[in-house]
Formats: sequence, C-alpha cells, structure tokens
Amino acid sequence: MMVSGLGIGSRLSNRFDLRLKLRISLDIARGLNYLRAVEIVHRDVRAENILITVHEIAKLANFKLIRSLFAATLKQSQNLEQVRYCAPELLERVHNFKYDHKCEVYSFGILLWEIAEERIPYEQYEDVVKITDLVCNHRYRESFPKDSRMPSSFINLALKAVDHDPEFRPEIAEMLVVLNNCFKESKHIPQNEYSVKLQNSALVGSGITTVPKEIIPFNKFYPLITEIRSIFNEIIELARAAEHNKRICEVLKLRVYAVDLATFELNVYEKNQEFFNRKNYSSLQSLVTIITQIKKFISDISQMKNLIRLKYVQPKNIEITFKELCKEFDIYVINIDLASFRDMIFDRINTEDEIESLKSDQDDLSNYLMKMEEFGLVVRMLSNDFASMVLKVNAMNDTMEKLLDEQTKTVKNDTDNKIVNEEINEMIQLKIDKIISVRELKISDYEKTDEEPRNCGRVTKWVSIRNKVEEYAFKIVSEEERCNIQNQVTILKVLHDWQNIARIYGLTCERNDWYLISEWAEYGNLREFYTNYKDRFDLRLKLRISLDIARGLNYLRAVEVDCTS
Repeated sequence: MMVSGLGIGSRLSNRFDLRLKLRISLDIARGLNYLRAVEIVHRDVRAENILITVHEIAKLANFKLIRSLFAATLKQSQNLEQVRYCAPELLERVHNFKYDHKCEVYSFGILLWEIAEERIPYEQYEDVVKITDLVCNHRYRESFPKDSRMPSSFINLALKAVDHDPEFRPEIAEMLVVLNNCFKESKHIPQNEYSVKLQNSALVGSGITTVPKEIIPFNKFYPLITEIRSIFNEIIELARAAEHNKRICEVLKLRVYAVDLATFELNVYEKNQEFFNRKNYSSLQSLVTIITQIKKFISDISQMKNLIRLKYVQPKNIEITFKELCKEFDIYVINIDLASFRDMIFDRINTEDEIESLKSDQDDLSNYLMKMEEFGLVVRMLSNDFASMVLKVNAMNDTMEKLLDEQTKTVKNDTDNKIVNEEINEMIQLKIDKIISVRELKISDYEKTDEEPRNCGRVTKWVSIRNKVEEYAFKIVSEEERCNIQNQVTILKVLHDWQNIARIYGLTCERNDWYLISEWAEYGNLREFYTNYKDRFDLRLKLRISLDIARGLNYLRAVEVDCTS
C-alpha cells in the first residue's frame, strides 16, 4: 500500500467535488472511531495529519509524541497551525485540565468544515492570541455559506462538534453514524434536488391558487415518495450484504419494491386530485413508517452481531416479528384509497413463497447456531487475545507516562546540577528500556529513491531492497526527538495492522542521522489531497475519509494510548 507524506489537498485540486469530500470525511470518521474504541487520543487532528493512499483512503498519521500541545520547544508556526483546531477548553488552559476525546471531536468538527469549504480554518488570522480570543471569548466559529452543497445533516454535525460546551458535542460513534448515512444518501442528492425543483415548477405553472379543504398538494406527497425510494435503496444494500436470513430479506425487499413502484406512478398522476387527499396522505405516512421498520428488521436479522444482541437467534422471534410487519404492511396498503395503487402492490406479493422462505431461513439459522456451539471455545479465546492486547497497551502506556513524568520533574527540580540530572535520567531510561525493547532497523535493507523530498526536506521516499514495491517514508528526527520516539515506537507498532492508523515500522540511523520509518502516503496529508485533487474529492469520498479518521480515533480511545500530537 502506498501512502505519501503530502496532505489531502495537494493532488486533488481538480477532483475535489461533493462526492469525494463526503467519502474522505467518512474515511476520517472511521479512523477516529477506531481510536475511540481502543481509548487512544491522537491530540493533533488536522488536515496535515491525514494521509491519502493511492486508492484514496484517508489515514490518521503523524503521531509526533509531543507530551504537551503548548510545549515550550514548539515553534510559533507549529502552535498556530494546531490552535486553529483546538477546543476552547484547551486554549483557555484551565488548571488541571486533561485533554480528552471531546477535544478530539472539536478538532474533527473544524476539519469537516475545512473539507467542505476547502479553506484553512481562520485563514485570515496569523496570530495565536487573536484566534484564541475569537474562539474562547467571542465563541466565533467558521460558518457554512447558505448555498453550501453539503447535506444539512453533515453541516449540523460539524456545528455540533464545535459546540463551546464539551458536554453538548456528539460522541465519535454518533458522528460515525451520521457521516455513514450522509455517504449512503449522497448518491441520491443531485437527483432529488433536481426532481424537487421540477415538481415545484410544475405546481407553480399549473395556475392553482386555491386548494380544497381535504386536498393535499402534490409537493406535500413528494417528500414521502422520495423517502420511500431512498429507503428501498438502503434495503437493497442491506439485502446484498446479508449474512443470514437472506430469503426473508429478499421477500421483504420485494414488498418495499412494490410500494416504490406504486408510489413512483404517483409522479405521473400528480394532477389527480382524487388521490391527493388527507386520508391517503396519512396512509402513505403510515406506509413509510412500516417500511422503515422493515428496513431496521432486515438490518437486525441479516448480521450475526445484531441477531445475538437483539435476541433474534431464536428463530421463533424472527417469525413473530416478520408476520407482524407483514400484517401491518397489508393494513396500510388496504387503507390507500386507490384501487390501481393497491393492486400494483398486492399483485407482486406471494404469501406462500414468503412462508416457505421464512421456514427455510429458520432451518438454516438453527443449523448454523448448532455448528457455532462447536466453535464457541475458539471465539472466546480470540476475544481474550484482544482483551490481553488492550491491557498490554494500556499497561505500557501508563508505565511510560510515570517514567516520563519523573524525567520532567528531574529537570525542573535541579537545573543547576546537570551531572546529577543526566545520571538520574539515564537510570530512568534504563527502566524504560527494560519495559520496551526497540530493535533498530538496518539502513542497508532500504534504498533511497530519486523522488523529491517532502515536508521541507525532512521526509524522503525509500524502498525495500528485497521488494521494490514496498515503499516507506523516512522522516529525519533530532536526537532530542529520538529519545521520546524510541520510548513510544513499540506501542505504536502494536497498532500496526489497523487500516486507519498509519503504520510505524521503527527507527534506523545512517551515520549521525536518525530516521523514523513509517508508511508511505501517495497523496500526502488531508489538506494537500483536497487542494491538488479537487476533481476526485467528491461528497462520498469526504464522508468515507471522515469515517476513517473517526475509526482511527475511536481505536486510540479504546486502548487509552495518549499519542500527544
């Protein structure tokens, strides 16, 4: 997998459209959600730290391992870029304040705005104090324009994420759900917007100025019609991805398909005032409600994790719910006061086939559960392995924090006696080395490429001597940085196989130069990606990248590893 050190904007300037924006947002959300699940905090979520692979997958990266966001060793320019994404409670430097996942949510909200608007947050301000004053004292946030093409749910999510009160910000998992829905619905947005305009124009051109008391105008029915189509498309995807009860999913999908066809016909007969009355409007609303319940039922019974969680592993429970849904469905269809509408639906429903499908799926599920009993021990062992990994990472991280705190106190308490300080620090480092053994990688195993260095010459592209397809990013680190990085590399390597965390391979040196070896990002960081590849950064990609980031952050959160960058 190729990943470059450039950001999301630098190569997508001509392809960064609505769909790509949403897809990348979804990717980022996945990464953050994963970090949250394993209790790790990234601490520096911004465009420069989002890498884009050759397949346009967004990944969280750049775990600099700086223990304090406002450390004295940071340059003003670095502080400024981080401050643009900092939560107000962090900028206010409240006594004993501890950075947590709510700060991460705030940074993600700012990042979502940047993806949507393709602009640097507070770009007109180049002063840390000014930005801090605007955010903390005036509660100013960058706003979305009235003509923004982003879905309203996306905009609302971004605004909630940057709420001044951390308690009112959503959880990463909630953001993941919203962005995932935006991503799914994005493929229908252009068509729906265009269709609504057409219908509204038709109503205006019809010359109707008054509406009888019991007549409901077509533009009130139209959102219900489009909602049915949207639900049907979601059900198609759910049925396609079904692992269990596939036959039941298919027969329920056919029922919703019949409703979709019947309601679509209403577009043709929009001037038929006999149908568009209050009674049919209410019945159609009820029909939308029941097919929404059908969609949820399909989601619940098609994946094993939901079957277990919702106690649908008992086939009888599935049968009861299935028959109740079908019964209510039939009632609401019968209530529609249009014979052709009812006939179009019922002509496509075969109750005998439905009962046969139900019985076949019940038999298959029972047989599957019997086999699963045989593998129960294996499943429990795998679960214990994951729990052990989380405990290991947490223990390593907690011990590291205590030892690093000792090093910091040593420097503060005895600045005059440098020899004593150095001896104490060496003793502490020996303790760290006993906990974490870092094997330096051999520089001779890699070969530098001719590609131009990036990040002001600090990042170069190398390949493996044995396999030229394997590409790596070599980042120069100072002696001071190397000490901190060496203490954390092993922890980061535990996260090596999670797709939304940039891979860290280790440290190597050439003469007196030290390098941190990591995954190569073909498209660079997030900002470079959307700047240079605008034509690809569409709505769906924005959502996907946002989801990737959420997964990465959720994972870090779950294992409580504090990656202070």
